[in-house]
Amino acid sequence: STLSGTGAGDTTADLVLGQIGFGYGDENLVDARGMNYPADITVDGLGHIFVVDESNNRVLGWPDVTALTSGQPATLVIGQPDLNSYLCNRGGSVSASTLCYPVGVAADAVGNLYVADTSNNRVLEYNTPVDINSGETGAGNGTADMVFGQGGSFTTNASNEGGTPSAGTLSYPAGVALDSLGNLYVADAS
Repeated sequence: STLSGTGAGDTTADLVLGQIGFGYGDENLVDARGMNYPADITVDGLGHIFVVDESNNRVLGWPDVTALTSGQPATLVIGQPDLNSYLCNRGGSVSASTLCYPVGVAADAVGNLYVADTSNNRVLEYNTPVDINSGETGAGNGTADMVFGQGGSFTTNASNEGGTPSAGTLSYPAGVALDSLGNLYVADAS
């Protein structure tokens, strides 16, 4: 398969992320290149690419899928304070800036990002995390702007909000998707 479309239709990969090149298979390095269990990938309508780095509790981002090269380091990290950190919820409490074993990711046409923050039993929305000049409130950073599945709270993470499943709760969300109208769909695995 291909990330950039340069070899569309063939069965040989054109690019590799997570290693410095195809000939490498070293264990995860927690940096701008290394990944530990990449779980999902998406490209938004503006050409930004995002990869869920599940076991490092983060999402890595690159600004331009058309300029992507093998082994290119990420320029954006979501869920961690920097590209060299990896602990679930940054080793502390759940917040709008943390992730814990995220699994799914989706992006819309205008650059908003949606992450299934699986072990925190929520889905987070980030308004244009790559584009600080988008005009959206909260744009250009790795702090979530909206939370689904926790009653609007960024500081709770109980499965089904500690109660019975309902239309407003989540328990181990594993996948997210958007349709052409911008409607969000969540696979609520548990």
